[in-house]
Amino acid sequence: MSATKLPKANPPPAEGDETAPSAETSLAKPEPADAAQVDVSNAPPSSVVGRGPESLSKWEETANSIEFEIQGRTVTAAQMWWWASNLHRSGAMLKAFPNAESMLLAIRYGADLGLNETQALKFCRIVEGNPTIIAEGTMAVIYGRCREELEEFSCNFVGELTFGDQPSLADYPNDYKCVTRIKRRDFEAFEVEFSVADAKILGRWGNEKTAWAKNPKPMLKNRSLQPCARLAFPDILGGFYHPDEMADVTDRESFNAETLRNPGGSRSDLLASRLSGGGGKASEQPVASGQEAGSNDTAEVIVVDGVEISSRKPTDSDTN
Repeated sequence: MSATKLPKANPPPAEGDETAPSAETSLAKPEPADAAQVDVSNAPPSSVVGRGPESLSKWEETANSIEFEIQGRTVTAAQMWWWASNLHRSGAMLKAFPNAESMLLAIRYGADLGLNETQALKFCRIVEGNPTIIAEGTMAVIYGRCREELEEFSCNFVGELTFGDQPSLADYPNDYKCVTRIKRRDFEAFEVEFSVADAKILGRWGNEKTAWAKNPKPMLKNRSLQPCARLAFPDILGGFYHPDEMADVTDRESFNAETLRNPGGSRSDLLASRLSGGGGKASEQPVASGQEAGSNDTAEVIVVDGVEISSRKPTDSDTN
């Protein structure tokens, strides 16, 4: 068994040597000559570190002075960054959060909703630079932070489903929908519905790249729940969209591109094709859920990009 050789200690300085370090200087942490010598294992973003030690010191001072309340605890911005950066280095949740900065934003937005760090990372997502929250997160906020003001809350499916021998998305009628109703204390109730027809018009129904293909009912509920929650609690959930809602912008760009690739067909024909499941022209204007065909009641025309896509009676949620 060979003995481990220890490095030789430097000889003690001679008496009177002015270059010998004092006890204070030998224990003090030396100032780095440049940013490359800074230990960045738990440091702020590289954009801050790359500006040099002075920027790093200023960032640390600022981050430690900013405080947030997370479920009764006082947490500094530096602590939040430490938590996010270490979790990101562990390789966890890389698909949902490609970098530590997105994790930090999710934690920060979650704090505004009354969620702790772990809940924020489970429920919140940053999509196209905007904060989003999944349905379970919205429910957690409603039953948690909003519980004292909540008087009525329901999510119900309306319509009949008749499946064949091999159930498929084609078995869902256009008027099948989910209706969410939320009543806040001292305020009127809000009711929002989202139907199969709405999903088809937006190009979401049957989209193989999304959960619509395998879980259509939960997705109908998500798209009904989120806007209703924003209307009922705008001071808490205002600006927080469901991730699927953010995809509507991208789909609209795809819709516009599709009409340009087919100049012979009108935009109304394309909408009719989506409502019919992909083929043919509609013989009449589609009727939205909540209005019977042939009704003579005053209706509101809904326009998407200048195209009339349906008409229905105005609801309370439209006028508030």
